[in-house]
Amino acid sequence: MPSPSCRLCGTLLPDEPAFSLENVPRSAQGLPGPTDLAEDSGADLLVFQCNACGLVQLAGTPVPYFREVITAAGGSARMVAFRREQARQFVASFDLHLRRILEVGCGEGYFLDLLEEAGAEPVGLEASASAVARGRTLGRTIHQGYLEERTRLVGGPFEAFASINFLEHAPDPVGLLRGLCENLVLGAPGLVEVPSFEHILECERFYDFIPDHLSYFTESTLRQLLERSGFDVISCSRVWDGYDLAALVHRRRPMDAQTWDQARGQLVAELKAFCRTHGKNGRGLAVWGASHQALTLLALADATAVRYVVDSAPFKQGRFTPVVHSPIRGPEALVEDPVDAVIVMAAGYSGEVVRILREERAFRGTVAVLRGNALEVVP
Repeated sequence: MPSPSCRLCGTLLPDEPAFSLENVPRSAQGLPGPTDLAEDSGADLLVFQCNACGLVQLAGTPVPYFREVITAAGGSARMVAFRREQARQFVASFDLHLRRILEVGCGEGYFLDLLEEAGAEPVGLEASASAVARGRTLGRTIHQGYLEERTRLVGGPFEAFASINFLEHAPDPVGLLRGLCENLVLGAPGLVEVPSFEHILECERFYDFIPDHLSYFTESTLRQLLERSGFDVISCSRVWDGYDLAALVHRRRPMDAQTWDQARGQLVAELKAFCRTHGKNGRGLAVWGASHQALTLLALADATAVRYVVDSAPFKQGRFTPVVHSPIRGPEALVEDPVDAVIVMAAGYSGEVVRILREERAFRGTVAVLRGNALEVVP
């Protein structure tokens, strides 16, 4: 049987598990009744760790109810107090008053009440029809469903989200989070909480492995999951006496390339003007540096006025620049075939090249250096 793939990065898992437990309950919620005892039996848990990303995980199929949230946390006064403060801080930190926050895997929705109490407008998503029905009878806005990649939710995109102790159940946590991304506005903040695998390691709590929890996250693997799925991690820390990991994130914004168009236009225009001025007068123009930056800029500027390009690397000499086909020659070309102007495009070596031109080569013509997105004429 082929090895399963990592739930986080897709790498094939090792052939042998790192740890196993034999004859454990088949699920945390599968409590047999009196008539079920004859059919009840244990199962073996196989725990693997991905050699690539480090995620600890179970192999095998999820429990039948993995999409549903089953929790008694709302019945604990201490937990409710903790969640109330967590909701208050989340809403206040990101100015989410009157903003629509999606809770993914909300169960009956007790955390929705705390988000609303903090001033937000929460909406829940829950797969269990019975939990949705009970939550709605209490006046909570809950939609029935489960997130996967390409899922479109009613009412989206949302302005923030929360996911509390839910991701560890997902057979495809990356797909779930990518589906979530597609239902959020750009930059939307989020609160993600999962059980801490560091806590399991520190306390040697081998009995915390259960069929319901498919993934066991450290801070490192939780960050990897969130970043791989379209989020930037703002912070990640242990909470609830160290039992859980809580991460604050926001949906990643795409890079702003519009300013690059403006910078390209300005620099290319400046290069063309310099080439017109110095390429047709006197003995012409050379460029020092057959770097990738220089080759790109010469092509963009259609710098056919450049007589040749100087480069000290022997393996480049005798070749030609792509697109504009200027010959690439060694530094001796400046003596053999002198020019009146040189553009230095040597990145971090530009200062050294200017020194060579002025001091070693006694070049007295015009020298311009590419600095950032401008040509600077130097003494």
